[in-house]
Order: sequence, then structure tokens, then C-alpha cells
Amino acid sequence: MIDLMFPKIDPCAGRDEIIELAQEYYSQISKITQLQDIPTSEVTVMVSGEFTFTYHLVKRLLESGYRVVSACTRRDASEKIMPDGSVIKTAKFGFVQFREY
Repeated sequence: MIDLMFPKIDPCAGRDEIIELAQEYYSQISKITQLQDIPTSEVTVMVSGEFTFTYHLVKRLLESGYRVVSACTRRDASEKIMPDGSVIKTAKFGFVQFREY
């Protein structure tokens, strides 16, 4: 297993920047696959995160024959309303399964 850290994505980034970043990550994944001499059809990539980046990366990976999955979790959330009206939200996530794109 190889773990690539998910990029910090600027919320002000434009579409072209996101596509370029997704291509960079695709290139990293492709290079790792080639260096290990593994056919793309035998590689599973788990992708989750910022929606537009995920879309472009998953699309590119699927077009190239990779198996792509996302982690599915169960969320247990609670909210506490503070005296000043602000809300503190707490969430606990428990892994359930991987789901294919």
C-alpha cells in the first residue's frame, strides 16, 4: 500500500487549476504503477475529498483502467448550541466499506 497525501486545495482555485492538480496526481499514481510493473487493472486506488478534484482524478483513473473506490463511513453527529448562538458540532466516523466508483 502506498499513501499519497490529499492535496490542500485552495477554495479560490479555478477549474483549470483543479484539472492540472488532478493530472499531477494521476501522473504520480501512474509512475508508481509503472515502476512496480503492475498492470493498471490490478491496482485499486482509494480517492475521496474535495469534490471537483475527486471528480477529475477519478475520471482520469477510470479511463486508464484503474479500479477506484471511496471509503464509506457511518457518521454519528451531535450539536450543542452555545449561549452566544454559535453551534459546536461533533462527529464520529466509523468505517463500513469501500464502494467502487
